[in-house]
Amino acid sequence: EGVRAGGARRGGVLRAAAQQIGISSVWILGLTNDHVGYFTSRADWKLAEYESSGSVYGAYGSRRLVNGHLHLLRP
Repeated sequence: EGVRAGGARRGGVLRAAAQQIGISSVWILGLTNDHVGYFTSRADWKLAEYESSGSVYGAYGSRRLVNGHLHLLRP
């Protein structure tokens, strides 16, 4: 549950940033059953549940992913 909720938060951050520069539609897509899908927040990482402990990107993987995409959205 934590990873899904985190994904919704990350999607909201990226959606808001895209809308600020005039992009009206944002799709967040990912593959299932692979390690690329397991980007967690620090809080999720600390829970050490199945999905969060399966992340090979560590406690800050989600933050790095979002920051990288926000960088790409800058005009």
